[in-house]
Amino acid sequence: MSFLSRIAHSYFTEYGDRLRILTFVFPNRRAGIFFRRHLAREAGRPVFSPRILTIEQLFEEFSVLQLADPTDLLFRLYEIYRDVYLAPRGEDETFDSFVFWGRMMLSDFNETDMHLADAARLFGNLSDLKDIELRFADMGKEQQESLNAFIKGFHSGSSNTYREKFLHLWRALLPIYLKLRESLIQDSLAYEGMLCREVVENPQTLNGRLNGNRFVFVGFNALRGAERELMKQLQAAGAADFCWDYGHLFLRDSNNRASLFMEENLKLFPNREGISLEDNRLPEIHLVQIPSAMGQATCLTALLRRIDRGDDTDWTQTCIVLPDERMLTAVRNAIPACVKNINITMGQSLAATPVVSLLQHLSELQLLRKGNAGTVLFYYRPVLALMSHPYIACLLTDKDNALSKQMQVDNMTYVPQSHFAGSSILSRLFVPQNSVAATLEWLRQLMLLFAGTETDARPEQQEYIYRTLLQINRLAAIINSHPAVSLNTKTLFSLLISLVAAVRVPFEGEPLAGLQIMGMLESRGIDFKNIFLTDVNDDTLPGKNMPQTYIPYDLRNAYGLPTPEHQDAVFAYNFYRLISTAEHVWLLQNTTADDMRSGEQSRYVCQLQYQYNIRIDRLTVNAVPATHTTAQMQVIKDDKVQQELRERLCPPAGMEKGHGLSPSALNTYVQCPLRFYLQYVRGMREADKIDENIEDNVFGTVLHNVMQGLYTPFIGATVNAADIDGMKSRVPELVQQHYRKLQLKNATAQLEGKDMLPVHVLDKYICKVLDYDRTIAPFRYIGSEMDCRARITVPGVGEVLIKGIIDRLDECNGYIRVIDYKTGSQHSIFESVSVIYDPAKCKDSDHARQTLAYCFLYEHDDGQKPHNMPLSPHIYYVKEPVASIDTVIAPKKSGIHSYNEMRSELEMQLNNLLADIFDPSKPFAANKESLDNKGSHCAYCPFIQLCF
Repeated sequence: MSFLSRIAHSYFTEYGDRLRILTFVFPNRRAGIFFRRHLAREAGRPVFSPRILTIEQLFEEFSVLQLADPTDLLFRLYEIYRDVYLAPRGEDETFDSFVFWGRMMLSDFNETDMHLADAARLFGNLSDLKDIELRFADMGKEQQESLNAFIKGFHSGSSNTYREKFLHLWRALLPIYLKLRESLIQDSLAYEGMLCREVVENPQTLNGRLNGNRFVFVGFNALRGAERELMKQLQAAGAADFCWDYGHLFLRDSNNRASLFMEENLKLFPNREGISLEDNRLPEIHLVQIPSAMGQATCLTALLRRIDRGDDTDWTQTCIVLPDERMLTAVRNAIPACVKNINITMGQSLAATPVVSLLQHLSELQLLRKGNAGTVLFYYRPVLALMSHPYIACLLTDKDNALSKQMQVDNMTYVPQSHFAGSSILSRLFVPQNSVAATLEWLRQLMLLFAGTETDARPEQQEYIYRTLLQINRLAAIINSHPAVSLNTKTLFSLLISLVAAVRVPFEGEPLAGLQIMGMLESRGIDFKNIFLTDVNDDTLPGKNMPQTYIPYDLRNAYGLPTPEHQDAVFAYNFYRLISTAEHVWLLQNTTADDMRSGEQSRYVCQLQYQYNIRIDRLTVNAVPATHTTAQMQVIKDDKVQQELRERLCPPAGMEKGHGLSPSALNTYVQCPLRFYLQYVRGMREADKIDENIEDNVFGTVLHNVMQGLYTPFIGATVNAADIDGMKSRVPELVQQHYRKLQLKNATAQLEGKDMLPVHVLDKYICKVLDYDRTIAPFRYIGSEMDCRARITVPGVGEVLIKGIIDRLDECNGYIRVIDYKTGSQHSIFESVSVIYDPAKCKDSDHARQTLAYCFLYEHDDGQKPHNMPLSPHIYYVKEPVASIDTVIAPKKSGIHSYNEMRSELEMQLNNLLADIFDPSKPFAANKESLDNKGSHCAYCPFIQLCF
C-alpha cells in the first residue's frame, strides 16, 4: 500500500462522511490530485470531498494580503533604493544596472521573511562589534561561531573600496527592507515570504479563520520557518495532524543527508499512527550511461517498449522524472506509440520554445552600430538568425531570401537598414528602436503579425505567441505605473524574457491517466512502480545552483537561512523518497563532458552502490564514429570527363576568362586530384557564409593590394631608401581603405574591437616588408599584380592554358626577381626539380611550386618585354623577422641561384603533370597517404565529407 493510499484509508476509516471538515495540505498540487484518487477508491461511493490545498494556497487563504507582481516589485524596490540609499549619498544609478542587484535583494528579503529571521539583527550595523556580540549573546554555540567567522573575515586586512561600498549598502538594507514592506502593506500587497510572515505573526487573525476545520499536513520534509510556525500554531489550537513519509531505510539512515530534517520534524510534530511504516525493500536499479540529451530520449523510447504489455499495461504506475526540465520537449517527442495517454501537468515552459529564442534574437538585433551620416547598421548574426527563425522564415518570399544570400556573398558583417527597404516583412522587422514605448509597440505588432500566420500547423505555437503578447501588455502596464523609472531596451528585453520564460502552457489531458511525466519537486509524496530518472549527473543531482545573495554563508548559517548543505539534503530526500517504493528504477546519465557539465554520475549513484551495497545493472552506450571504407570516391576519366577537361583547360583564344590552370590549381592537383576535379573542373565551391574574422585569403589580398598601391608610382623607376621612407606614412591609410573594401564591404563605421587587430597586424607586416626593401635599395621596380598567360601543348589533347597573377617583379643585383608575398608559414623546401610534383617526396613545397610556375609564366607570356637577365624566384614571408623575410627558391643544397638553371627540368616535369591530368587510366581520386593520415590538406578541404 502506497503512502497516499495509507493516509486515505486511515482518515476515511476515522471520519467517513465527515471528511469535509478536513483540509489536506500538500507540498505540491500533483500529490493532492493523486490523493483524491486514492480517497475515491477508498470510499467506493460518492462522498463530500475534503479540501485539498498546497501550502502556498493555505497561506494565501489565511492572509489579508495579495501577492504582488514580481516585476512590479522590482520597480517599486528601485524607487525605494534610490530614495533611501542613493539620494542621501548624492549618487545615482540607472534602473538597468540595478536590475540584477534588485532581484538579489528581493530574494534575500523573501528568504529573511520566509524563515522568520530577525531582519533588524541580520541587516544591523556591522561596524559596532560590541553591540553585535551583546545582541547575539543568546545564540547557540554553532551559530555564534558562524557569526564571529563572518565578522572576522569582513574586518580583517586593509579596507578597500569594494568592502567599504558593500558595508554602506549593507547598512542600507534594513531601511530599504522596512520601507518596501511599508509600501506594500499600504496597497494590501506582499511578496511570498512577507505574506507568510504576516500570517504567523498575527495568530488572532489565523484563529479567526479556522472555522472548526482540521488541517492534515502530508509529505513535507524541509520546512521553512514560516511553515514550521504555522504548523505549531495549528497544533497548539488542536487543529493539525502530520503525516511524514520517513518509513524507508534510506530516509531513516542518519548517515544519509536525506534524514537531515527527520528527527526535528518528528519531535515537533509526531506522525499520525500507522502512516509511516518501516520498509527495507530495495528496488531493482539500472544505470544507463549515454552521451547527449537526445541519446537519453532515444534510450527512453526503447526502455518504455520493454515494459509495454499491450492493453494490460497500467501506465499510471510508470513515471518519467526530469531533474532538468529542459529535457521535456525531447522526452515528449520520444514517447513510443504503445503509450496511449501521457500526463504532463508540469506544462511546457516557454523558456524552451521558439518564442524565447525569437525575443533573444530581437534583443541582440538592437545592439546597433552607427555608420556615417547616421546610418543604422545591424550586426549580421541576429539578422540571419531572425531570417531563419520558424516564425519568420515561413513569411519570407524568394526575393526576401535573396537578401540573405546577398549578405553572405558580400560578407556583410554589419548590414545597413536600407538593405531591407524593398521587403514588406523585413522592413517591419529590422527597425532600430530608441525608446521603451516604441519597442513595446514594435514587439506587439510583430506578435500580432506572427499570430496571423497559418502556415504552422501546430496549435501550441499560436498559444506561445498569445502568451507572449499577454506578457508584453503586462510589462507595458507595469512600466506605465512607474513613470519615474527609466530603462533601456536591453533591460526591457531582459525583463520581458524573464517574464515569458516563467510562463508555463499546460497540456490538456486526464491528470490520472497514462504515463506520468513530471519535475523532481512534483514527485513529492507520490509512489510509482517504474521510475525513469533522466540527467542523473552530479551537476543536476544535487546540482550547485545556489542563488546569488547579499547574505554571506556564515550569516545564512547563523540565521537558519538555506545553505548548500540544506539544498543537498532537500535533493537527497526527494531522490531517495522517489526510488524507495519503486520496483524498477532506470537512471539515465549523460556522459558528455563540456564547459557546462562534467559528465560525472551523481553522488547518489555512488552512495547506493557503496553505502547500501545495491547491485546496479550498468549499461554503457557509446557513440561509434563512422569510418570510411576502402572504396573511396573517385572519378573515372571517361569521354564525358575528358570533354569537361578540354572545355575547362583548353579554351580557344578570347575565351580565357574563368578557364585555364593557375599555379594554385596545379598545387591542388598535386595535393588531391579529386579536389582538383571538383573545384577546378566542375567549379564546385563552399556555400557563401559571413565570416566576421578576416579569412587568410582576405588578409593576404589586403596586403597585396596595399603593396601594389605603394609601389605603383615607381613602375619602371629606381626605388631608393628615401622613397621607401616616404611610403611608410601612407601604410595605415591604405590598409584601412582596402580592409574596409574587402572585409567590411566599404562599411563606413569607425573601426573598433576585432577589426583593429588585423589592421594593426597588417600595418606591422607591411612596414617590415618596406624595412627589408630599404636594406636592398636601390632597385628598379618593374610591376605589381601582373597578369601572365602561356599555353603548353599536350599530345593528343591540345594547348592547355596556364595563367596567373605575379605579385611583384623588380630588378636587383643583376636578376629579375619574381616575388610572391606569403602571410602564412614556410612551404618552400624541395630536394630537386625532378620530384617537385611528387606529393610523396615534396610534402612541404607548395609555395616553391607556385613561385616557379610564376617564373614559367613570365618567361612564356607574349605580352612581356624581352629581357636578357636571369630570373630569380623569391618568396617574402611577411611573418618572419626583417632579416628572414626574403627566401630564394632553389633545390635544397643544390648551389642553384636562378630559375634559368632549373628551366628545362621544370618544364619537362610540368608537361608530365599536364599529361597526367588527362591520362584516362588515372582516375581523379583522393591522395591516399594524406587521407590515411588525415593531413592538413584534408583537414581544410571543403569536400572532406565525401572521403570520411
